[in-house]
Amino acid sequence: MGNFSLLYNAYKNELDQIISHYNALQSAFKKSKRYERYQKSCQEKLGLPAFNRKLSVAKILNPEIILRTFQAYENKVNHQFRIAKKQLNFNIQPTDKSSKVLSEPLSTALAKAELWNKKSQSLAIKASSSVRFNKTSGFYIGRYLLDLKVYDGKQLIGGKQHGIKGASLQNNAATQTQAVKKFTQLIEKEGLWNVLGLQEVSCK
Repeated sequence: MGNFSLLYNAYKNELDQIISHYNALQSAFKKSKRYERYQKSCQEKLGLPAFNRKLSVAKILNPEIILRTFQAYENKVNHQFRIAKKQLNFNIQPTDKSSKVLSEPLSTALAKAELWNKKSQSLAIKASSSVRFNKTSGFYIGRYLLDLKVYDGKQLIGGKQHGIKGASLQNNAATQTQAVKKFTQLIEKEGLWNVLGLQEVSCK
């Protein structure tokens, strides 16, 4: 019985430490920006299955364990994540016609991921672009540089530059159509977070 008791105490201590660590970080969490809040609440949520496995073992070792505190912690974590996810959305602010057209696949991908919102309090993706044209072997070539910068309020939190090449047999302007297709493929291949230059966070 002594070994069971020691083992139970070890598990109970671990569970208590997880909760006290979570509680200690709450004031910093409330002050953090939206993207950071989403990351933190996502990481906390990802830790729940391991927490519940430890709790199951503790319950087996001591069926008398009072579960209220542990259940309250799980509810808080899930609730906090739901709020953080709801608050995490982006809008795109193009600075020129070309960046508006080029960033259309990005707004589509954000909408698919339920991260798109035109509200002013959303995280802002500022898009600007430049292009160089030349002609080779009868093809018009447009080399576009799309510069994305991600802001949470006034704080720059991410961003990336993408070089995208478009070709056309018609004229310089038509190279943009292929460049948009190429950028769509790039988002599909590299994923949304990578294209935005943000650390990937993935929670359901």
